[in-house]
Amino acid sequence: MSKPRAPFKTLTHEGGDALAKVTEHLKTMTSHLGEDAGDALSMTAIALGHAAVDLVGEVQTKLDELRDTAELEVRRHPAETAVATALVAAVAASLLTYALTRRRD
Repeated sequence: MSKPRAPFKTLTHEGGDALAKVTEHLKTMTSHLGEDAGDALSMTAIALGHAAVDLVGEVQTKLDELRDTAELEVRRHPAETAVATALVAAVAASLLTYALTRRRD
């Protein structure tokens, strides 16, 4: 059952990369502002940058927990996961067919 787990790993990898980029940009911003933080606006921007870095860390932690939980559920219930995947595919195919036939009318 490695196929159902692949999207979670992809999501985690891509999400982790995006969060790492955001964190790096925020750290760069706060370091540049820190050099010239003489006014209240600059100090507020630095504080906001630090809070955003903390938030990104929390989001990354939650994303990791979600991935781990989803992988555990897939391992516990492989048959149900396969059925749910098949149902989602059937619904998507039905909606696509409906949309295409409605377009012709």
